[in-house]
Amino acid sequence: MESIYELAQDGQIVRVKDIAEKLSVKMASVTGAVQNLAKGNLVHYAPYKNIVLTEHGENVARRIHSRHHVITGFLMDVLGVRAEVAETDACKMEHVLSPETMDGLLKFMLKNKFISLSEKDLFEHIEEEG
Repeated sequence: MESIYELAQDGQIVRVKDIAEKLSVKMASVTGAVQNLAKGNLVHYAPYKNIVLTEHGENVARRIHSRHHVITGFLMDVLGVRAEVAETDACKMEHVLSPETMDGLLKFMLKNKFISLSEKDLFEHIEEEG
């Protein structure tokens, strides 16, 4: 979902091929995942057509993307983790951190000026979970 969101934010038409290339996976894997997202009313999908997030899907994807941004920033800026490792680890962590932990991480990042209030859209989407 996050890949669909990111590709769409870049103004791209999102296709199975685009997601497969972005994630370095096979198109068949993406097709299966997108079909499951469609069953969950998170995307509009038909074979050989563009993939579009539903309103609900966009809200979920934006929240995931925001969590990823905050976690990646923490790993790189606070812990000094290399960008490639931080990206990989953030992908794993963003799905398992509780709203309480995410809220604490966000407050820490804000208090210590690793992120600014100008990134308010991140806060709104993360706080919706808690």
